[in-house]
Amino acid sequence: MAHDSYHAEYRTQQAIEMRAMGVDYDFIAKELGYADRSGAWRAVKRGMLRKTADDISAIRWQVCVDITRMADAVEVYACAGNLKAAHDVIKLVDQKLRIAGLDQKRKCAID
Repeated sequence: MAHDSYHAEYRTQQAIEMRAMGVDYDFIAKELGYADRSGAWRAVKRGMLRKTADDISAIRWQVCVDITRMADAVEVYACAGNLKAAHDVIKLVDQKLRIAGLDQKRKCAID
């Protein structure tokens, strides 16, 4: 079964690369063994959506790491009593929550 999923992923990546070079879906289908052009189109679309989501997740993670480093550097001054630095730390943490998608307000049953 793992071989089948590897083969499917390989075909999807090949289809994406071929399409990026301008190859039409009929040729991609024939070359990679899809039943017809719509199978090749679906493979490219599915692969691009997955790739885009993976890329966005990686970028989001890296930005959060960078913000954490900045907050750690400024936190030293905040702990020493620098109010501007404390405010900057709060802004950085708020930005990190927003980027991570954790800033969404939840409705409470009491509200």
